[in-house]
Amino acid sequence: MAIKLDRETLEGLLKAGLKKVQAAGVTASIAKVIRRSPKLRRFVRGPLADFAEDITTLASMVKDYATGEYREVPQRTILTASFALLYLLDPIDLIPDFIPGLGLMDDAAVLTLVVKALQSDLQNYRGWSQKLKRGMRHLVARI
Repeated sequence: MAIKLDRETLEGLLKAGLKKVQAAGVTASIAKVIRRSPKLRRFVRGPLADFAEDITTLASMVKDYATGEYREVPQRTILTASFALLYLLDPIDLIPDFIPGLGLMDDAAVLTLVVKALQSDLQNYRGWSQKLKRGMRHLVARI
């Protein structure tokens, strides 16, 4: 059974999700958690390096969309990314995060599915971001 949403409802959900992501400070929260955990830092530099980069890119894309800096992405992508990030931050979900060994498995599964589904949008965002950084460096060098 497919769920049908009208445009107004979808926009309301998107705005509410973006507000929650902004309020949660997702990008800063992810970076802070990684900095504070030596074990997580080793994972992020090792086997989970690409996954951590994808999550950070996902959070940055949502933040830049919310601030109006990046709009070259479908709203469904932002909606999907927002809910995936909120799912990651919510400790009570399908398998509660406080259950040792299993608690983060559902979070990882959801994020993996979302990152794979949004891979082309993430690549487009990375390209835009790199272009912006190069432009800023060029501008600073001219000053």
